[in-house]
Amino acid sequence: MFRRLVLVLLTLSVAGCGGGGGSSSSSPSSPTTVTPTTVSVAISPSTDMLKIQGTETFAVTATMSDGTSRAVSGTWSSSAASVATVDSSGKTTAVASGQATITVTYSGASATRTIRVVPDYQGGWTGDYTVLSCQDSGGFHQEDWCKAAMGDPVVRVTMTLTQTRDTIAGTWTHKLMAGAVQGTIEADGTLALTGNGSTEGTPITIAGWRTLSTDNKTQTGKYTLTFTSSVWSGSSQASVEIRTCSKSS
Repeated sequence: MFRRLVLVLLTLSVAGCGGGGGSSSSSPSSPTTVTPTTVSVAISPSTDMLKIQGTETFAVTATMSDGTSRAVSGTWSSSAASVATVDSSGKTTAVASGQATITVTYSGASATRTIRVVPDYQGGWTGDYTVLSCQDSGGFHQEDWCKAAMGDPVVRVTMTLTQTRDTIAGTWTHKLMAGAVQGTIEADGTLALTGNGSTEGTPITIAGWRTLSTDNKTQTGKYTLTFTSSVWSGSSQASVEIRTCSKSS
């Protein structure tokens, strides 16, 4: 009898401790962490023009899917290494006149910056020019103006130029001549100027000025000087060539 009672009690105990019918409690699950993704990247600063041999170090900022932004290190490249190179840190070096697109890529997003490279024409220049040809008419012909011009094969030239991006302005002197010039730098780095001046009261017009520097140190090219007068009829036009002109300051 006693054994039967023990077996009954054991059976009831096992059933009450959760044999299949009771519900069990579970611990609360941890919240899922969402890693923000890159939405876009941007390049700074806003530099879009460099002078030959000049540098700029660009940085990249990523905008994330959670609305935050952060400085990151991307992969940099240049579309034209002969114009501008860029290293792994974003340092861009201007090599030659032209245009290059700098690209940075980070986590599947990319940004670009178009860089124009121009020569550095800022400063003082000293050199000489020679007269290639000359034509005169009216009173200038009677005064043998071209004969005098062609008889002076080399004329000293000095210039002081200021440069704002690709815009140039300045002054020039050629022997007894002096005046002002202004113009722009063309896509290939050519300096295209016009100007005016005078020599001993005779007005001078400068046209077709096209010189080029590839190293910021020397420039060569050609232009035309036209002389007119309120006293003489006609005019005199001399085509000249800058043989050597070097930056002096």
